Amino acid sequence: LLASLEGHDGAVWGVALSGDGRLLASGSTDGTVRLWEVTSGRMLATLLGPTGAVYGVALTWDGRLLASGHADGTARLWDAESERLLATLEGHTGPVQGVAISADGRLLASGSWDGTARLWEAESGRLLVTLRGHAGAVWGVAVSADGGLIASSSYDGTVRLWETSTGERLRTLRADRRYERMDITGLTGITDAQRQSMFALGATERAGV
Repeated sequence: LLASLEGHDGAVWGVALSGDGRLLASGSTDGTVRLWEVTSGRMLATLLGPTGAVYGVALTWDGRLLASGHADGTARLWDAESERLLATLEGHTGPVQGVAISADGRLLASGSWDGTARLWEAESGRLLVTLRGHAGAVWGVAVSADGGLIASSSYDGTVRLWETSTGERLRTLRADRRYERMDITGLTGITDAQRQSMFALGATERAGV
C-alpha cells in the first residue's frame, strides 16, 4: 500500500490519475472533487460543484485539466492548479456517470444514465455530437490519444466504438453469453459465485421454485 487518501465525507465513486502518476483526482457522493499528491498523500485542492454526488472524474495527461461528472446531469471542466471552474457542460437528462478528456485537453466525453454519450469542445463547452444507440445507461467513456475515437460502456452489456468527427458507430462489442436463456432452476453442485457468473452470462432461474 503506497497511500490511503482520506478526507471525503461520502462514498468515492470515481478516481483518475494524471499520466505521470503525480496527481490523483477523486469524486464522491459528498459533492466534492479532491485533488491529491500521490507520493505524499497530501490533499492539494477541494473543488465544490453543485449539490449532489460526483460520479466520474478524469485528468489530462499533464494533470492541468480535470473533468467531473455530476448527479445533476452536468459535466464540469476545471483548471486543476488554480481550482477555477472553466466550463459547465449541460445537455444530459440524467446523471453523468463517466467522463474522459483527450490527451491534449481539447475534447471532453461524457456518459450518462440517459443512455447517451456526448462529445464536447472542452473549454468552450460547445456540444459537438450526441452518440445514441445504447439501450441502457452509459457508465463509462474513453477517448483515444489522438481524439479520433470514443468508446462507451453501458448497462445494456455492450461496449460501442464511435468516430468522433462524424458520430458514426464503428463497432459494437458484446460479451459471449454462453448460457443465454438457460434455465438453471434447481441446479445443484455449484457455488453461489458460480451461479452468479452463470446469471451474468445469460442464465435464468424461476422465482419461488
